[in-house]
Amino acid sequence: MLAALRPGRDGLVIAADGRRATFLPAVWAKLAEPDRFLAALLAKGRWDGWPPDAEAWRYTSQEFHDRATRPGPQ
Repeated sequence: MLAALRPGRDGLVIAADGRRATFLPAVWAKLAEPDRFLAALLAKGRWDGWPPDAEAWRYTSQEFHDRATRPGPQ
């Protein structure tokens, strides 16, 4: 799994034991190393290590930002 991940580009979904957890690609900004990214996602799904019946999917996404100036608090 670690070798297939593209840091900064891939999001990841893991499903097992009736649970599912995902990290968007933007999470790489906080967890830049693939082993930390995967470990944190497994913890998010409340798994102790890789579940034997796990399924995983990689995905990409696009981020959009509003360039319009927004008024500050009044």
